[in-house]
Amino acid sequence: MLSQGRLSHDLFDECAISLSGCVSNSQNARCMIVKNKTLITIDDLKFLSINGGSSKARRYLAESIGHLFDDVRIWSNTPSAPSLEDWIKSCNLLETLEKCAKKIAESEETVFRTGKAHGAAFLAAEGIRSIRRMLALNNKIELSGEVKQCLVKGGIILATFGRGTRHDDEVIGNFFANSINIALSHNSVDAPLLNNELYSGVSEALTNLDVALRKFLNGSNVDPIRAVTMIRAVGKTLAASTSAAGYVSDTIKIGQARLQCVGALFKAVGSEAFRKDPEVAVIAGEALAIYADAYNPKNATWSRVVSRRP
Repeated sequence: MLSQGRLSHDLFDECAISLSGCVSNSQNARCMIVKNKTLITIDDLKFLSINGGSSKARRYLAESIGHLFDDVRIWSNTPSAPSLEDWIKSCNLLETLEKCAKKIAESEETVFRTGKAHGAAFLAAEGIRSIRRMLALNNKIELSGEVKQCLVKGGIILATFGRGTRHDDEVIGNFFANSINIALSHNSVDAPLLNNELYSGVSEALTNLDVALRKFLNGSNVDPIRAVTMIRAVGKTLAASTSAAGYVSDTIKIGQARLQCVGALFKAVGSEAFRKDPEVAVIAGEALAIYADAYNPKNATWSRVVSRRP
């Protein structure tokens, strides 16, 4: 599957798409992969998600691994779900994040292999999303050991994602923005609380997203497609960082970065990018809606109109 032929790429893509659909819908399929009852193991999937020759396949393979991470029970040898520490050890999450961080860091060098950074970014994003989901389900667990190390590594990766969104190469900038989308996404109504270890990374990501978004909204670098990608990432990051909005330190100012990003979203309406593609305003409105929906100040009571409008 690592060969460069067109037919090999197409077959690789279709296999990756099929695998993602299979593991997302079948616990038996997930269990067979984790328990090494198939010809391919999760270590093989991790390797291919970074080294595979197709960007589409790498995305879907990373997505498949995310489905495996999320099914907690398949990582236990007993009927009960494993502890958070045991889950991290069973799926080698810390080792995975460390390997991905090294590949992603190479993107800041003058010469690097885009494909490997692309695959590592999506795989790391799935890992960060999964551990945030697990922490939300186990909110009474005291953070220590490998759990804390994973979050620290996740913060470093998120900061790199943020810097990557400003890259001049459209492909690189977009896959870093999409990786932020995945890492900070959630299926619940409210975004899970942002862990302290992620504050620095999220703050830097917001700061760089603000710069990147303003860069592609107006001026000589105006680009509606990249602007839309950045707007989506900004919306997800704003929602994910709601619980940390009031945190201030000498080096971390999430609240200030959030306000700057919100200002950039409002400026998207009427920008040069908007005049080229009106969809920019629609996506900006959606991002602001996500931001507003996640805002839930202490002791606030939300109400709705029950009587008919006049």
